[in-house]
Amino acid sequence: MIANAMTKSWEVVKKHWWMMFLMGIPAGIVGAFSDPSMLLKLQGMQRALFSIFELIVGLVGILFSASLAMGYAKSMQTGSFKFKNAFVAFNRKYNWPVIILVGLLMALAEAFATLLFIVPGVILSVGWGLWMYSYQDNIEAGDEVGITQAFTDAWKTTKGYKWNFFGLQLLFFCMYMVLTILLTAITSAFKGNGIVVAVVSVLVYIPMIIISFWNSAAQIIFYREIKK
Repeated sequence: MIANAMTKSWEVVKKHWWMMFLMGIPAGIVGAFSDPSMLLKLQGMQRALFSIFELIVGLVGILFSASLAMGYAKSMQTGSFKFKNAFVAFNRKYNWPVIILVGLLMALAEAFATLLFIVPGVILSVGWGLWMYSYQDNIEAGDEVGITQAFTDAWKTTKGYKWNFFGLQLLFFCMYMVLTILLTAITSAFKGNGIVVAVVSVLVYIPMIIISFWNSAAQIIFYREIKK
């Protein structure tokens, strides 16, 4: 199952990587506005206002990220990757406030569980990892999905396949880690040479972006396989 998801998703990326990149630009732009490190540099009212700004950016980012994932799923299902699919969650029938709340609550629950102990956080992350696609399927089927149902449906989706999904995500995590370690090592070695660091950063970030496309496509194919 994992090998099948990896192989088929790579074929998707090879064929549609350029449009996947374009579709990801809106979510990337929203994410670029976030800079939590600024909170350490600000005081008083400025910190309070920037905290509100960060919260708004975070909530909007959840919507754009979920919409991108659903857009990839729609594109793969129809076989046609279109830029407008990146905004599929903004369709009125998708009830975007529910998407934001579900994404936020799941992220908070996973973060809290991870702080208590890493294993519960991983379990929740795996159990809820495909929630966007189960939510999307229900909406497209004409069902109204509330917050509670979104949680339960997401958990049921991976029932019996959590170890498989964990293995799939672990593979991509290892890829990211290898590239991150490589980038850190090279930038440390050439710390005084800005040109080398810039070139290496670009050469490493490009594979990271491609891997993110691959991961998204693999999740979608995995989801379709377990829903058969």
